[in-house]
Amino acid sequence: PEPARQTGASAAKGGRRLSGRPCWNFAKGQCAFGDACAYLHDTVASDSSRGLRPGVERSDETTSTSGRDGAVDEPRVPLRYFTHKSRAQLGADPGRSLLARVLERDGVFEPTRDVSRCRLFWGCAYPTGQLLANLPPDAFVNHFPGTTAITHKHTLAMMLRRHPEGDAVAPRTFVLPAEANSFAAFDDEAFDDDDDDDDANGIKRGAGWIVKRAVGGEGRDTVVTRTAREALERTRRADGGVDGRTDTWVAQRYVRDPLTLLGRKVDLRAYVLLTRWDPGDDDGARTRGYVHRDGLVRFAAAPWDPADVSSLAVHLTNNAAATARIHEGAGHTSDTSDTSDTWDPDAHFKRNWSFETLASELDATLGAGSYERVWEGVRRCASAALGSLPRRGDWGAQGVPSGAEGAGDDGRGLRRFELLGLDLLVDSRLRVWLLEVNSSPTLAAGTKLGGRVSRTHHRVKAGLLADAMNLLGVGLEDAGGAEAELERAALGGFQLL
Repeated sequence: PEPARQTGASAAKGGRRLSGRPCWNFAKGQCAFGDACAYLHDTVASDSSRGLRPGVERSDETTSTSGRDGAVDEPRVPLRYFTHKSRAQLGADPGRSLLARVLERDGVFEPTRDVSRCRLFWGCAYPTGQLLANLPPDAFVNHFPGTTAITHKHTLAMMLRRHPEGDAVAPRTFVLPAEANSFAAFDDEAFDDDDDDDDANGIKRGAGWIVKRAVGGEGRDTVVTRTAREALERTRRADGGVDGRTDTWVAQRYVRDPLTLLGRKVDLRAYVLLTRWDPGDDDGARTRGYVHRDGLVRFAAAPWDPADVSSLAVHLTNNAAATARIHEGAGHTSDTSDTSDTWDPDAHFKRNWSFETLASELDATLGAGSYERVWEGVRRCASAALGSLPRRGDWGAQGVPSGAEGAGDDGRGLRRFELLGLDLLVDSRLRVWLLEVNSSPTLAAGTKLGGRVSRTHHRVKAGLLADAMNLLGVGLEDAGGAEAELERAALGGFQLL
């Protein structure tokens, strides 16, 4: 795909770096600064349906009453949205985020700092206390209480064990230190059974496990090890005896034959919209979710080398980790023999693809229907993730957490939903593996480093947000029930799971 080439006003020479704000002159077709302009030349999400869907023409901004007793058109009163502690997800300035642009397009929404007047609440977590008490009874809220059961890595591992497809969609995972003994025993047995794992000296070769903190993201403190013993030692050293506390970790079986593109390991970021979940529903029949047809393909910072366990740049593919690393062969070329160490902070964005680009590449190189196999795997993983959401009996004697009863409808009329980010890995046989579920996937189109903007991220995430807002009906006077939701879903990029 064509990389974003806009650089801002010569940041290398001390000029202003690229801003995330749109260039008004470019929108009018007369920007004289070209690629050196400090403001974004946005050719992607300039149009939207009802201010929400890029690429579709919008109808009038007024509520038409003409033809009824001689009445005239009246201006539409904007709805209001409220953001709370959302910088990590939306960007440093939520007021200039993609969400703000999607909502405020053509005056459909406007921001407010009065939570009692908002139609849409967007926060980093489910609201509590006065925030929850002051929400209007018909407000849309972007989290369910209790979904941390699948968005924390250790609880996801345990919930997947109860799911009939858990072992089929997720690599074997152990919770540490609680399962340290069974972890070591499993690794010893797997090591003995796999003759290909030993070299001439009986030492395990290649990556065996990837170890992560149970809570947290962006690749922080992640390590790749060959053996369970090495993993346990690394976690003990990382805990370091701080006040005698021991953190919770997960050790996940490393997928040793990942799909590689341009000579690098890749993973997928898929987006799932949960619109209905009732933990009191014993069979899960009332859980309703959708997976978006578009997503991101993310590349490792360094070329794939299965024998190199020491370099996380070979193994980690998420953008937050990639931005902080030297990119080997950083030019946007498919020549994988180029491994020169050059600093290119845009390299990860140059290599990010959309699912559409991935489909073209796979079908061209591996044969027609290859991407369809991957897509079915994505849907299978998304269904298993939502199917692992806890039900009333899963909380044991403690019962359903406060606020989670009838999470889709609590009698106040709150319209809860949650946009989840699934991290998926595709192996060389096109089997898709579920690695993590993220509760607040980043929706910014720019990097933390220098504010550069990716056209791929901008297009994918703007379309995602527009489709989500349209599906939910946040801009409608009456969003209706499940039937109306399904009808709106059919018009956008989401597929029912």
